[in-house]
Amino acid sequence: VVDEGVAQLLAADPPPTAIVVSTTAMGTHVLASLNDRGLRVPTDVSVVAYGQGEAAAQARPRLSIVELPLKTIGRVVPEIIQRRLADPESSPLSLQIEASWRPGASLGPVRGAGSA
Repeated sequence: VVDEGVAQLLAADPPPTAIVVSTTAMGTHVLASLNDRGLRVPTDVSVVAYGQGEAAAQARPRLSIVELPLKTIGRVVPEIIQRRLADPESSPLSLQIEASWRPGASLGPVRGAGSA
């Protein structure tokens, strides 16, 4: 699935200069898919993921991530689901969770419109 998604993204005109994915596992697969296609990360394409630092540190190149507090998310999400199930017509909840930026080696300089 990741390979198919990467192929679709790269077929775009113009192709992306960065890919942002929802998990470090997916980010690792995107890195491998780009490598298999002969693309260099971050020279040709940058990759950023949401996730955990341990998995990001093991990726090659080391994946740049927005690190999420999974224990907090795991504690809060079931409560939100229970509230919604108890009252499906209730107003949606807005939730803010503090995350941390963990730079890796998969993020290059900004390119494209307006950049030098």
